[in-house]
Amino acid sequence: MKTIICLIGRQNSGKTSSIREVYKSITGNYPDEESDFNGTYQHPEFGYIGFSSWGDPGANEEPLDEILQMNCDFVITACRSKGQTIDVVEKLANKYNYQVYYVYLMHGERADTKFHNIYIKSNAEAVMEIIKLR
Repeated sequence: MKTIICLIGRQNSGKTSSIREVYKSITGNYPDEESDFNGTYQHPEFGYIGFSSWGDPGANEEPLDEILQMNCDFVITACRSKGQTIDVVEKLANKYNYQVYYVYLMHGERADTKFHNIYIKSNAEAVMEIIKLR
């Protein structure tokens, strides 16, 4: 079954950074965009993978819908801990017949960059494990 892996976290918790790290793990490099982005990649082992890092209320529906229309095997996206962004993921998953797995982010304060980077890598590793198990 097609799968959405949704990273859940509060505002400024590293959702986009974690998705960028997953993108790097899969493609070998970071996306060109420095902030939120949409993208796709054809992986020889895992199939067609979509990325949509837009996770803010009012901003995630259109980019996620755009990626889901591409019929990817996996879609990596983000949403806030509660409310509208989760509702959008659920609504679009039902519309396009995707199963959703939620990954609750490990995060710390951004001021402590050393630990922040550890959390980002751990979040990306969790997503990669789900992809490998599917």
